[in-house]
Amino acid sequence: MTQVGEPRTETGAALERVHHWIDGARVAGTSGRFGPVYDPALGAIARTVDFASVEEVDAAVASAAAAFPAWRATSLSSAPRSCSGSATSWRRTGLRWRRT
Repeated sequence: MTQVGEPRTETGAALERVHHWIDGARVAGTSGRFGPVYDPALGAIARTVDFASVEEVDAAVASAAAAFPAWRATSLSSAPRSCSGSATSWRRTGLRWRRT
């Protein structure tokens, strides 16, 4: 028989809020909506993520569209270096992959 359990959260611990990444910067959500991010290894809510408003989606799409020509002109051999730089930037701003 399959049982459905309620997700666990750490009692008393404030959950980290994950914001949007728009135009190379963290941007707090303005929609007032957010949802849980689960740690599948623990079955617990690890943090919450902002849900985007229409305006935030528009800003992210516009930023991506503006960056696309330069990204498209990037050779395949140098693209991994760009991605590696992004990962370094994410680590510096506190966005880390959790390894268990």
